[in-house]
Order: sequence, then structure tokens, then C-alpha cells
Amino acid sequence: MQGLSIDHHSAELRLREALSFTETQVREELSRLKKAGVEEAVLLSTCNRTELYLYGEEDSEPGALLCADRQVDIDFYSDLFQRYEGEAAVHHLMEVACGLRSQILCEDQIITQVKTAAAVAREEKASGPVLETLFRMAVTAAKKAKTEVQVRAVPRSSAAQAVELLRSVCGELRDKKALVIGNGEIGRLCAGLLRDAGCAVTVTLRTYRHGETVVPFGCRTVDYKERVEEIGRSDFVVSATTSPHFTVTKAMVEGLARVPAIFVDLAVPRDIEPEVGAIPGVSCYNIDDIGSDGDDEVLGSLQKIGAVIEKYEGQFRQWLEIHGSAEEIQSVKHRLVEKVKNALIYKEEVSLSEDPVTLIELAVEKAVDSLIFAAKDEISGDFIRLMDEALKKQEDRQ
Repeated sequence: MQGLSIDHHSAELRLREALSFTETQVREELSRLKKAGVEEAVLLSTCNRTELYLYGEEDSEPGALLCADRQVDIDFYSDLFQRYEGEAAVHHLMEVACGLRSQILCEDQIITQVKTAAAVAREEKASGPVLETLFRMAVTAAKKAKTEVQVRAVPRSSAAQAVELLRSVCGELRDKKALVIGNGEIGRLCAGLLRDAGCAVTVTLRTYRHGETVVPFGCRTVDYKERVEEIGRSDFVVSATTSPHFTVTKAMVEGLARVPAIFVDLAVPRDIEPEVGAIPGVSCYNIDDIGSDGDDEVLGSLQKIGAVIEKYEGQFRQWLEIHGSAEEIQSVKHRLVEKVKNALIYKEEVSLSEDPVTLIELAVEKAVDSLIFAAKDEISGDFIRLMDEALKKQEDRQ
């Protein structure tokens, strides 16, 4: 198993942008990887990271695969990639899913993003049993950590941190006019938080479908095409779309009679042209300007999350070991069936017309006896007791 990552720790925003993918582009990339002969692949692309996970392709170079269609220099990016193999790849994904690798520690969105990446790979028939199980366990671990461990004093999303940034720069947000460009998950969260802070919030929509388009209660909406006029009426602008093009350019802003003092860009690739920040009186912030600090209380919470990760890493290792023995398990089943058939029917002349319950009991007894006898030099009394306790637990859950 291999994992490859480029994130906010290893590369600045302008470099990450070249390797960011929209969902449509993720699907196209996975399709290309399958055609290239990759056995299992999952591609995770968020604001802060792009990661490729492969299984069954030990000779493949993930970096070269990732850069192949993006017209970027693999030799240059090679120094920016973080590479993980085997258990290190498993551990890294678990930490990512739990938010320990996020720029905003333990943010909420990453769980959904990891889950979505696995779902997209499954739909594109790019993942298989190993990566499917790994991602499912990573999401389960993240949900468990979120439920059991409270990380206080840490913002729960990039939207929350953006609002804190605006509050630190502007002071009181009440009665300020805010424009949020984009009505995706982050845009909706940001709009709702700004509304709660007392802002008059306007959200742009590209399309509106009755019963499908969700807009935070109390927020006004305008067509995306009217965003330039709306920018001129706003005190600050937040943009959070998945558009491959700029939603705000320097030319748009310079032509306005009234220019907002603050622009916040929560998108990767960037929504707001960097040159907007060069306009006099304008401050422009992007996702790299958003972060969080820790303290002793947070450190204690992170240690608890680490314990959750360790538990699910162990479960995955156990599953992978069993999965790797699939052929041997089938062989054991076949041999036991033959042994039981031989013992019950051919040697003891038991009729198949016997009471079914009696036949089942005899078959199980013979199968267990055969297993214990065959592995008598390896099986201990403690193992038998553990097996008995495990079966009892199964019965209790049924």
C-alpha cells in the first residue's frame, strides 16, 4: 500500500493549486488510473491537501501518476510530496480523517471529505476491498474520536475560522454587509455563522431548484452573475466555490465606486485573484492565512484521539492479515468439508435423512475436532478460552 500527499505543511497555496481536483476531475483521474492498470486507488482532494492512495501497485510511482495529466514538473514536485508506505499510509489516513493533519485542527468537514473520496472511488470502480475497508475504518475512527473526545478552543471548520478572522480584523460584525460567493457546504456554513454574528448576508446562486437548493435561513440570495454589483454594496466578501476560474478579479473590483476592505478566499484553486490584495485599502486573505494554536488541554485531547486511531489501526491490520489469507481460508473450508463428509457419511455411515439438527451438530463437532487436532502444537488453552469468549459476545449482540 502506498500513500502520497501534498498539503499546507509541504507546499504553499499556489503550488497546491496545480494539483487540486474538482469532483469531476477526481472521477476522470480515477478512470485514467484504472485504464493504466492500477489495481486499487482513492484520490482525496480538499482545500488543504491532495492525496493519492494505491494498493497492489508496489512498482508504481504515485507522484508520477498524479502529475501525468496536470502538466506540472514531477522533478520539482517530488520534493514537495510526502510519501507513506504500508502501515505508515494507514496511520496517515487515520490522522487525516480525524482532523489531526488539518490546518484547522479537528475540523468537521474532513470526515465528510474522506467519506466522499471513498464513495467516488467506489462509484468509479477504482477502489477494491482493501482501500474500501481502510477508508471505512478511518471514517469510523474519526466519528468515534469526534463523539468521545472534545477538542475545546479549536475552530470546527474553515468557515468558523474565517468568521473569527473577520471578527479579529473588523471588530463587531453586527450590521455589517457580507457577501458569500458560493452555496456549497463551506459557503453555507460561513453564511450561517455570519448571520448568527448579526451580519446582513447575501449568498450567490448559480442555479435554483425548488426543494433542492438549500440557503441558510435569513440570508438573501442573488444570481451569481450579479456578484460584481453586490461586491460594491458589501463591507467584506467571502468566496468558497469549486470553480476552476476566479470568481473575483482585480479588474472587477477596481471598477467599483465602493470597494470592500476585506476579501476572504476559502477555495482551492483560489477564487479571488491574488492581485486584488494589491488594491489600496484592500486586504485579501486565503486558506493559508487561517490556522489554529494548541494548548495543554488540546494536547490531552489529541492523545485521546491517538488512542482511538491506534485501536482502529489494529483492527485494520487484523482484517488485512485475514484478507491476505483468503485462499488459505478457502482451502481450510474445503478440507474440513471433505473430512466431515468422509467421517459422517463414508466411515460412520450416517444417513443424510437424519434429523438436520443432529447432522449439523455432528458436522460442527467433527470440524472443530479436526481443526484442534491439526493445530494442536500451535493452539493454547488461552486461545481456546478467548475464542469461547468471542463467540459468547457474538451471541449477546444477536
